[in-house]
Amino acid sequence: IGYTSNGREFYFDLEDYDKIKNYCWYEDNDGYIIYKSDNEFIRMHRLIMNCPKGFEVDHIFHKTYDNRKSELRIVTTSQNSMNQKLSKNNTSGVKGVYWDKINNRWRALIMLDKKSKHLGRFDNFDDAVQARKEAEEKYFGEYNYKEKI
Repeated sequence: IGYTSNGREFYFDLEDYDKIKNYCWYEDNDGYIIYKSDNEFIRMHRLIMNCPKGFEVDHIFHKTYDNRKSELRIVTTSQNSMNQKLSKNNTSGVKGVYWDKINNRWRALIMLDKKSKHLGRFDNFDDAVQARKEAEEKYFGEYNYKEKI
């Protein structure tokens, strides 16, 4: 366990202590643990994972203060987008499900490689949710959004 300069607790593997010990870490507005100086910007999770350019580090369970390797994985941008939380402006409470005002039915869709794939229109909300969940399992697999229990 470490503490940022602004008092936030964060986690890391003991084996990574030598990588992170020479920086004064703080929590940014998005909850990531970072180091910033006039000429340098480092995100702890990228440093710990030695993430190559063109890839991202996914916090599997969305705990941006938890930088243990068991909680992180190197992914493509597309894979990382599969593991997103519910958008703040979502009104249905389920990703990819919304009320289609024109057709007066629930619509389900999923984003694949920055393209929207229509999953159907449904009279019943639960049917739309089921279609979305099945599509997530089919297309997202291990990158599907997870909440740690």
